[in-house]
Amino acid sequence: MNTHKVKVNGEDQDVSMEDLLDLDMSEVEESYGGFEAFPKGVYHFRCTESELTTMGANDEYLVAKMVFKVVQCFDLIHDEKSVDDMVDAELHQNVFIKDAAKDLGKVKGALVKLGVTSSGRLKDLMAEAVDKELVGTVKHSRNKNDPDNPYVNLDFKGSMSLAEFKEATA
Repeated sequence: MNTHKVKVNGEDQDVSMEDLLDLDMSEVEESYGGFEAFPKGVYHFRCTESELTTMGANDEYLVAKMVFKVVQCFDLIHDEKSVDDMVDAELHQNVFIKDAAKDLGKVKGALVKLGVTSSGRLKDLMAEAVDKELVGTVKHSRNKNDPDNPYVNLDFKGSMSLAEFKEATA
């Protein structure tokens, strides 16, 4: 039986899918947060998590997962929020590894844009990404299954490490 780390009452606990399915929902508080698309714009991000993990009911997907925290927002594109509202917001980026050559190339591209060395073992490079910073644009693309909720992606191709950004704007 596979277990996953889940926060329960503020503490990390190992929980199985069966445990969650048997949970008495009268103990769970309603929440409607998290369904709003991350705004398009130009951001300075810090990578706070970077790992290779699995997803899916049976861990069927191998995923390179990265979490970015906004250090500064330079510009928002067509959004009602202010740039100050975005500081400390988190953006989650996942690369599903289905075609190793193609998808690991995407992971390597993201790591290089963060300023991580481009050679070494994947797990070491993923660990090295934590606390690295970059400046990049968040874009939306059409979600054919749910047009009101676009796919949100950090455009790694157009991004640059913080060091590159400082050099370019000096």
